[in-house]
Amino acid sequence: MTLRFLSRIRVLGLYFLVTTAVAVFTFSIARAQIGGVYDVLGVQVDVTADSATAAQREALQRAQQDALVALMERLVPQEERVRLPQLTAGLAEQLLSDFQVVQESRSDVRYLATVNVRFVPQRVRELLQSIPVPFAETQSKPLVVVPLYEAGGTQLLWSEANPWMRAWAAQPGPGGLVPLIMPLGDLGDIVAIDAPRAAAGDAAAQEAIAAQHGAVGALLVRATADSATDPSVLSVSAPAPRQGLSGVSFTVRRESGEAVESFFSRAAARVASSLQEDWKLGNTIAFDRRNSLEAGVDIFDLQQWGQVVQRLEKVNLLASRRVLRMTRTMADLRLEYFGDPQRLRVAFNQADLVLVGEPSIGWVIGRSEDASRLSPPRLRVATPNGGVTTGDQAPAVQ
Repeated sequence: MTLRFLSRIRVLGLYFLVTTAVAVFTFSIARAQIGGVYDVLGVQVDVTADSATAAQREALQRAQQDALVALMERLVPQEERVRLPQLTAGLAEQLLSDFQVVQESRSDVRYLATVNVRFVPQRVRELLQSIPVPFAETQSKPLVVVPLYEAGGTQLLWSEANPWMRAWAAQPGPGGLVPLIMPLGDLGDIVAIDAPRAAAGDAAAQEAIAAQHGAVGALLVRATADSATDPSVLSVSAPAPRQGLSGVSFTVRRESGEAVESFFSRAAARVASSLQEDWKLGNTIAFDRRNSLEAGVDIFDLQQWGQVVQRLEKVNLLASRRVLRMTRTMADLRLEYFGDPQRLRVAFNQADLVLVGEPSIGWVIGRSEDASRLSPPRLRVATPNGGVTTGDQAPAVQ
């Protein structure tokens, strides 16, 4: 009897913990989410004024304003930015969450600093919706850059003599909606992929370099110069690095008096900009289309359930989330979201979640690593004994 009693206590304790997790999940909806998408890192300012205090004040205001400009470039497609209001320091202050001075130096009249700036997501959204202007905020998983350079019959990849690699290394850090990682070209990178395998488009080698850097895929970007000593024409191409992004192919000519480094940097920036714009256009938020769905979540253990909750909080397309029913082994959620199910799936994938199903058969949510063991997408109803039954009808997207 004692063992049976203790067993029941353990079960009740587990159920209490899960129920508590429901409360945490439900009330976390109202919590302001300050995600990386709305963080602008490494803003550099250099201001000279009548005094160090005046220079510091002006520099910090300028850092916030520059950060707001960078944020709008990140979220809003280029062709839509003409509709934005003037991005003043005053507007930046209204949208500001906080800022952090990472590094600073000063003299009697000069102030230099590197500043990280964070904005309040909801305030930025309200501003953009009020204009209105379309924008995206779903961040892609990172891509690793593989900069293959060809000139004069020579192929270079991880080499100090590769000007294409240097151009990519000089690009801004992974601050866009499509983060780009530039490897150092160390021994691990060389083992994963070298110039011949890159030139051959070796898929296994690209997967290896992506896995090494925790990326979803490799951006194999090839630049072919017309001359190894004094290039004036650069042919650039890159196949589509992942689903949701298109490939690029263009030719760029060196301007009169342009330094070789600037020439290559301009070409690299064009590739990066093309990828960012492509992703934004494919993931703009349709605020005029608010839909809902009900989905089941299998609960294997408390850690797994907690991770599902945490990952859902990263999906910016979700307007609200609510637990409808819950037992020790399953939960039914009601999600309200902007846009259509396909874009919601993309947003889920970036948060390491899967959304399985269709409007006609129902939906199931789970961690990406659990995709193979999720229950079939059917209408799931909790039973008194903690089990799950499935119905023939599924909740439709409204």
